[in-house]
Amino acid sequence: MPRRASGRFITLLSVLCLGTISLAACSSDDVTANASYEDPAYVLSSEVATVNAGSVLGASTNAELVSGRVYPGVYVPGPSGQLIPNTDLITAQALPGTHKQVIYTISKDAVLDDGTPLTCADYLLSWTAGVMDNQFDSKIPIAQQVQELECKPNDQKFTVVFKEDQGAQWRALFGPGEVLPSAPIRRRLGLSEEEFVSQLHSQDPSLVAPIAEAWNTAFDFAEFQPDMHLSYGPYKVEGVGDKGQVTLSRNENYYGDMASIPRIALWPASTDVRHLNDSGKIYVADIKAADYSWVDRNDPKNPYSIAEQSGILVDSLILGTGGPFATAEGRRAFNACVDQKAVAAASSEVSGQDVAPQGLRSVAPNDPVRNSLVDISDRVMAVDPISAEQLRGSTIRIGYLGEDQRKSEMITAIKQSCAPFGIEVVDVHDTAGGHLGDLAATEFDIYGNAVDKPGEMDAVLKAVDPVTEYGNVGIANTKSGDYRWAEDTIDAVTPTIPLSTQPRTFIIHRDMGNVVPYTGLTGIGWNIDRWKIQEG
Repeated sequence: MPRRASGRFITLLSVLCLGTISLAACSSDDVTANASYEDPAYVLSSEVATVNAGSVLGASTNAELVSGRVYPGVYVPGPSGQLIPNTDLITAQALPGTHKQVIYTISKDAVLDDGTPLTCADYLLSWTAGVMDNQFDSKIPIAQQVQELECKPNDQKFTVVFKEDQGAQWRALFGPGEVLPSAPIRRRLGLSEEEFVSQLHSQDPSLVAPIAEAWNTAFDFAEFQPDMHLSYGPYKVEGVGDKGQVTLSRNENYYGDMASIPRIALWPASTDVRHLNDSGKIYVADIKAADYSWVDRNDPKNPYSIAEQSGILVDSLILGTGGPFATAEGRRAFNACVDQKAVAAASSEVSGQDVAPQGLRSVAPNDPVRNSLVDISDRVMAVDPISAEQLRGSTIRIGYLGEDQRKSEMITAIKQSCAPFGIEVVDVHDTAGGHLGDLAATEFDIYGNAVDKPGEMDAVLKAVDPVTEYGNVGIANTKSGDYRWAEDTIDAVTPTIPLSTQPRTFIIHRDMGNVVPYTGLTGIGWNIDRWKIQEG
């Protein structure tokens, strides 16, 4: 089944409502539109399009920023990169062996905000979406490591069995925003849990198709459907406003510690921040570059502190599989003309932060195992004129989400390093955006014949998490030898080109307590339910 077109994504590019990009309908009469200006404001580093972090749309827009505490993971990522067991929701017991097994037990108190108990059907849905990625239009790479998920209808205990010698990073399975509630989908389709589980277990495309359609589209914000947005986290999605802002409200039926702030509005990166700050109060902002002119750092009454960090995500080029990149040789040839050091320097210049070039894909920038893989990193980052010559005469279109001066300058650096080899690099973000589903691709018809889909772009520039982005390349242990194998395996295919660490700038109001910067996918809002307003 071919990837769906990104019609749901077009509002991120060209729909202008009242002078700013909006993901909600311009004619919306949602009360949230006005109420959210009165709510504490948290400005995100991305646009907001869906709460489904496992969909291609969610992966394109970093949906974890919204869904991290609406659909929390089995493990909650912490500020130092640690994974904190979410025992209010579920416990996990890993059993060693050639085929690693993990036994999960959902808390008997874990319920959706309408009181419906969570069951293994919710997790079976997530795994099925991940392994049937074309059918669901999903992007959950680590699901590919799982051989089987044993689930009986209405059961709160289930077992995951990994493929042979895989599953070392099993704690990353069922991450934030990847396990959506199955109950509203079942109700919409008129299925009992027994029928739902049976159809998922079958993995029959014709039976699964209606489930896949609902999973992929019903949790989007373009056409907000409140009945689908049931929550099992400390916050729930209350509504979407006229500027694309998403209002989270406290889940009063939550089985753990209640969220401290009753309501909070999450504003997309395209927001006019100065205007928003004049209209209400920004308590936290995660901004793209070092443009915080709305903060007067010289004013003795300035209420904001600014934290700048080089993050644990890696700015990378996600490459298509069609056109000039239809073969691994073509993708490696483009990698051969990219000068990561020049790209990192361009990113540093705009962000005002030290940004390190990156040559590894599956290893986080702060992981000490990198020290034993320097030879691989140097190889990936080396400019190779002989290999690059293979793409002479080619045009490479690169897109990204929204307006972003830093990314624009990074592409300029790539353009300059590739030009000597006759490779033209074009920035197409203004016409193509950054939806991963719009990448050029080689697809196959029902007869197995290759069909080239030109797409809107050949590559997307975005930040990725090294642990989850390449989860489909399973390793048995987190040792240097296993990572060496993983890096060589990924490099042989070259699905991406790592560039440099992602710089992050966080702005925090002094009246907001318990805010702890985190540069992973869930962002500084990783513990948003613990934030506390302390006026004065």
